[in-house]
Parts: sequence; C-alpha cells; structure tokens
Amino acid sequence: MKKLIISLLALTLCVCLLFVGCKGKDDADTTTTTENTSAATQAVETTTDPATEASTEESTSEESTAAPVTQVPVTNKQPVKVTEPKVETNKKIDSYSWNADGTYKCGNGDGYLVPGEYYIVRTGASVCTVTITNGKGKGMTRDIENDTLATLKNGYTVAIKGGKIIHVSKATPGADHNGSYVTGIYKVGRDIPAGEYIARRNPSAPYAAGLTFRKSTDYFSGESLDMRTVDAPTYITLVAGEYVEVAQGSLKPATNQSIAKENSDGSYSSGMYKVGVDIAPGKYMLTPLTSNAMYNIYKDSLYNSDSLLKSATGLKNTVEVKLEKGQYIEFTGAKITLAVDGLEPESEESSAAANE
Repeated sequence: MKKLIISLLALTLCVCLLFVGCKGKDDADTTTTTENTSAATQAVETTTDPATEASTEESTSEESTAAPVTQVPVTNKQPVKVTEPKVETNKKIDSYSWNADGTYKCGNGDGYLVPGEYYIVRTGASVCTVTITNGKGKGMTRDIENDTLATLKNGYTVAIKGGKIIHVSKATPGADHNGSYVTGIYKVGRDIPAGEYIARRNPSAPYAAGLTFRKSTDYFSGESLDMRTVDAPTYITLVAGEYVEVAQGSLKPATNQSIAKENSDGSYSSGMYKVGVDIAPGKYMLTPLTSNAMYNIYKDSLYNSDSLLKSATGLKNTVEVKLEKGQYIEFTGAKITLAVDGLEPESEESSAAANE
C-alpha cells in the first residue's frame, strides 16, 4: 500500500512539471509574436499614409510567395506621413541661380526659395533623390534619372541629393540632341510643343513605357488626369497647358514619320497604325493569333471619351474592318491583311490631280 501511494505521488509530480513546461513555452511564444507584431505595425504607421493602410493590412502570405509580375513603374507616388526637416534660413538663397545638394524652405525672405515651379536635374550621381514635404506632415521622395519639374508653395521644403534646382523662369527641360523627349516631365506648350507625337518604349527597358498626364506639378494636389502604357509605338496628341511625364520611353513629333513595318506575307503585326500614313485606307482582314485578341479604332489620338469609334475583344474568328483616312487602328494578339478588294477606288479628283 505504501509503495502504491509513493507511485501515485511521483506520477502526479511528473504531470505537474510537464504542464508547467508547456505553459512556459506557450507564454514565451506569445510574447515574442506580440512584440514582433507591434514592431511591424509601428513601422507601417511611420511610413504609410492612412489612405493606404487598409490595403497593406489585407496582404497575405500567398501574395508574398506569388511569382513576380512585371509592371509599369508608378511615377505619381502618394505623399506619406513624415517628420518635417529642420532648415537653416539665415543664409541668402537665389532662386534664379542653380542651387545644389541641400535642403531648402519655400517662403518669403533671403533664406527661402520663392514660391513657384522649379526645374530639377541630376548631376554626377547615378540618380538624384528629391524629397518634398508640404509643411503639414506629408511628404514624398522620388529618385530621378532625368530632368523633372516640381511646384513649391509657401511652407514646402525640398531636399536635393545628387542634383540641382532652379526656377523655371531661368531653365526648363526640352528635347535631346536627337529631337526626342526622353524620360522626364514636360509642360505642353512651353517645354514641348502641342501636337501629335509617337511614343516609344526604351529598347533596353524591362517593362513597357508609361505616360502620365497631369494638370500641375504640385504632387500634393492629386491632379493626375490619365496614364497610358506603351509597348509598341503609339500615337498620342498633347494638349497645351497639360503636363506629360514620360517613364522609360520617349516622344518624338509624328510629322514625316511612319511606324508601319510590313511582314513578308503583306500583313501587319500587333501595334497602332495611322490610316493614310502607315497603311492605306480600305478594307482589312483582322486575324486573331491568341485567345485574347482585340482591336480599337479611333478617330483621333486624343483618347477622349468620344475618340473611340469601334472596339472588340476576345476575337475567335477573322473579322473585316473598314478603315478611313485619318483614323487609327490599334490591335494586339492579331495581324491584319489587306482584303482582296480592300483598296478604295481612286476618286476622280485624285486621278485628275495625278494626270496634271
């Protein structure tokens, strides 16, 4: 009987020790997880705008293991919460001369940049880092490889690293030596003439080029108008007074240019073509080559709400499209070939003019 009581006491002691050990490990794990979660939350709160916190919290582990997707770079980053930098304002600042690396406040007085639009260029560094804050706890940072523009208002602060800045009344961006407007931002009618251009992707770029259209260069106003991606050469008309920002691509005036490249079988591959310039007016057969073949026909290259004349997606069979002079056709996953009776008969006026 005595041996039985001793055995029961020993068994009870083992069970208690086992329970205490498990509880201690669970408590340690819980504490560690809580600390890590708090640190991660704090990091997000110091770098993320409240408007984007919801999307950040909804991210899952599946997203982090998904295959990477090639995308157009987003050039109009949204401002985030920041700590305003301290700026010395006891030295004289000339807004109309180049000011190199440093942090500058916008306002009134000798120690401030005058309010207005500024031209920022990269100097010796591979990239120029520009940080702008609005004096109300919001800011944004951009790395630029080419020239850019930024509007500074009273209370704004700009920090430049690897570049220099000057008021646009003294310098503005423009075309390169080949007449192309490369990666950067331009005001239409001042830095780049209004009119029709051909947008091209940089051959060395790992992703499509991007065109962003704005009302201003005040990056806290949220006045982006539209954005288009450019993989194949694309026609685009620029309107005076707007801004166009080019990423990983170029713009060149469309005058006396043709982007058509006829294949050996007489067909044209996916792309955009101007009728009467790249291809002749007439009837064409559009043949799908993939399951997501589509086409658009435009009356102009403004891409307004009334620019689109006809559109079709998910084409399964060859379709006939009639194209008139001055129109544009854009298609992907397909090819077009002139129909047998495709060419329009020459008008009497054209024949008379040719005979003269």
